[in-house]
Amino acid sequence: LIAVTAPLTGGSLAAALLVSLVAGLVAAAMLWRLVAATRGPRTAAVAVLFLAVAPYGVFLTAAYSESTFLALVLSAWWMGTRRRWWWAGALAGAAAGVRVNGLFVALALAVMYAGQLRAEGRWRPRWDAAALLVPFVVTAGFFGFLFATTGSLDEWHRAEITGWQRQSAWPWQGFATAWRAIQTAATPDLLISRWADLLVVVAGIVLVGVLVALRRWPEVVYTGLSVAVLLFSNMFTSAPRYALTWFPGYIVMAELATRPGWGWLKVAVPAVCL
Repeated sequence: LIAVTAPLTGGSLAAALLVSLVAGLVAAAMLWRLVAATRGPRTAAVAVLFLAVAPYGVFLTAAYSESTFLALVLSAWWMGTRRRWWWAGALAGAAAGVRVNGLFVALALAVMYAGQLRAEGRWRPRWDAAALLVPFVVTAGFFGFLFATTGSLDEWHRAEITGWQRQSAWPWQGFATAWRAIQTAATPDLLISRWADLLVVVAGIVLVGVLVALRRWPEVVYTGLSVAVLLFSNMFTSAPRYALTWFPGYIVMAELATRPGWGWLKVAVPAVCL
């Protein structure tokens, strides 16, 4: 997207910022539409407010992939709720082209599809279910590209280890590393950042528990797998940035903030975030 836009903006940096800003706008619009359709415009407005003031929301306007991924995920989710499955599959495939986490969207949409079939009293999927295979085809293409250019299907994992020393680990190992990182933080900014990494992972676990309690199974799959990627890593670095794409969290918080007696959250949450 940056490469396509750069000739129009006169440079890659301006193109990167434009892509992120436009994608962030699309993400906000789709979040509003998704929430307004089932919970009303008032709750939708609060959900978008919480997205706008997210503490690490700067990454939605910087040259990072969060806003593009979130825009595609929310668009695919909206199409799924409308039963427009070919569009949902294509958009989820585009999301998988941005991040491998697009596969989590596909799996969550499959759960949504199954729920719709059950509500209709049907058990045999229609042909449009094949649309949910698109993200897997896109991801296979990415790994094929890696193999063709590097000779290894695992090159992305090697890059993670070489550049950031990030690799798979048990959750208790990740928590131990996060706690040591807090204890050894040499400057205030590092201390804040490392506490944020740890607290966001804990908040992610709580969010998955809330979604399970609410029996929102598609959201459980998407958010649960997203949180699991961090949990089964030897470090939680960048967790607050990744959490920007956990859109069910904005929805749950907005629903709570619009309940009687909880209106103070509409002021408290933005104040704390800002």
